[in-house]
Amino acid sequence: MSAPGIYQIKNLNTGYRYVGRSVNVPQRLRAHRCELRRDNHYNRQLQAAFNTGDKLVFTAVEWTHEHLLKEREQVYMDAWKGQLYNTADSSAGGYGPLTPEIQQHLMTRRNGGGWNKGITGQYHASELTRQRQSAAMMGKSTAWLTGKPRSAASCAKQSATMMGHTVPVETRAKISAAKIQHHRRLREVA
Repeated sequence: MSAPGIYQIKNLNTGYRYVGRSVNVPQRLRAHRCELRRDNHYNRQLQAAFNTGDKLVFTAVEWTHEHLLKEREQVYMDAWKGQLYNTADSSAGGYGPLTPEIQQHLMTRRNGGGWNKGITGQYHASELTRQRQSAAMMGKSTAWLTGKPRSAASCAKQSATMMGHTVPVETRAKISAAKIQHHRRLREVA
């Protein structure tokens, strides 16, 4: 169900706010919350306010028709000028309709190179993404990733860590039930 309108994310500590428009306000506000929690919001000032623990309130300001969204957003941007996290001075911003090309561009930009489809149609990491992943794994064990057998010392270390650890009966029952269900599904597929 579509719920077009104008929304705000207001910082109760400072009075600053972010104003936006959407054809589905509740969904857009959830997306903002998710991006902020993941420390991945494109508005750095709003992200910084969230990270410092400022109290942010997510609310719909006005419900309106889709063709009036830009005009109504501009009214609120003008009314709250000087108190906005918005980086643009006008409501003319935004991506408009997201075509597959625009979506691909946004994903590539957000991921810093990101994932793309090659000739085969399969997603693969760009060179920049592979370099970042490699740097993140430097000095870490990759035995689980490469399929190499673990050394006796590694097995002994894990065994010593788990020594004295008992698994509750309920947990063992759940694990057994899950294994049985998994094997049944495998037989159904075959």
